[in-house]
Amino acid sequence: MEKRIFQSADILLPKKEYMGTWPVIACDQFTSEADYWNRLEEMYHDSISSLHTILPEAFLCEDNKEDIKNIHEHMDEYLNNDIFQEYKDSYVYVERTMTNNTIRKGLVGMLDLREYDFVPSHKTPVRASEKTVEERIPPRLKTKIGSALDISHVIVFCDDDACQIIEPLSEMKDHMTKLYDMDFNMNGGHISGWLVEGEIKEEVDRHIQIYSEKQKLKYAQPLLYAVGDGNHSLAAMKEAYRLMQDDPYALVELENIHDPMQRFEPIHRCISGIETQEFIHTLEKTFPDQKGIEIAWHTKDDAGTIHMPVKQKTEILEVLQPFLDSYLIEHQGKIDYIHGEESLKQLCQKDNTIGLELPAFESSELFSHIEAYGVFQRKAFSIGEASEKRYYMECRKMHHDLKKVIQ
Repeated sequence: MEKRIFQSADILLPKKEYMGTWPVIACDQFTSEADYWNRLEEMYHDSISSLHTILPEAFLCEDNKEDIKNIHEHMDEYLNNDIFQEYKDSYVYVERTMTNNTIRKGLVGMLDLREYDFVPSHKTPVRASEKTVEERIPPRLKTKIGSALDISHVIVFCDDDACQIIEPLSEMKDHMTKLYDMDFNMNGGHISGWLVEGEIKEEVDRHIQIYSEKQKLKYAQPLLYAVGDGNHSLAAMKEAYRLMQDDPYALVELENIHDPMQRFEPIHRCISGIETQEFIHTLEKTFPDQKGIEIAWHTKDDAGTIHMPVKQKTEILEVLQPFLDSYLIEHQGKIDYIHGEESLKQLCQKDNTIGLELPAFESSELFSHIEAYGVFQRKAFSIGEASEKRYYMECRKMHHDLKKVIQ
């Protein structure tokens, strides 16, 4: 059997006495709501928690040198103080219960970074799903270089229409060791995880191989996996590997776009620092036809709709995002990417602010869009609501050449 691009890993999980305070939501959430992160800091200030191993984007600034130093020190401290239990050559099967009581299924393992690239023209077996904003990589890269832990919120999708890799594990839970079963903080739903090892792991490996061969026949340039969430974090891992040339793997959660519980939520656009009526006028002048797919806009005093000249919802940002980029360069406004309709409308209560509410699209359209366009525009979709994003849980010990890190 050939070496797999997605495979089992030596997985670390906090021991039971530390499990309750360990998980926190992905660092790229609640970027405009610093209070969310301040509340977490109050809760876990003196606790062993993944909060101390990440840099929330809400606090990104020109110089996060001291923050990154503290992150690395906490990682070293946690490893040296033996807070983890290690599970060799294993996967973790995950069931995440959402706020609406649906269950999202996943499989935690590691991805070979040598088979991934975020450059749209590079037709690697693992591809980004959204356009990478390269200026967002450096702060993440500084955090990754020299990190003792690979702690990930990355979700990668497979196009397994046969539903043979992940889905059968739900019927095998009685034959697997349960690793955790807990509620997440901050209304993040519920999470359960089981250890996948031995014969069950071998069966998973077999179906991954079958899936890989099938995808190679489906596409002239094989498309096996697409990064669904954490695109910029995985891009930073790739850049760290290019610089270090030592540890070529990244821990990820694999999910299937054909899981009926898979929900893609839109990421709305909030434009501030502009004259809203002039913006609406320019928007209507640029997209005058009352055909295509409708999107809504909201301001403090008004609301309306505009039609995008496209046939599929996945194509809306292919025309809208270039317009926004150009407009903001000319008018020096600011754009924020917002999860949730209510959060968008609340932000639009501010002066000189307008929100663009985008529709959701079907997850099954993901691979065909990537094949056609290379990537989605940045911040095109979200896996569930903001509170349902992946929380940090599993880790992996990084294998760095310390001499290179020092240099």
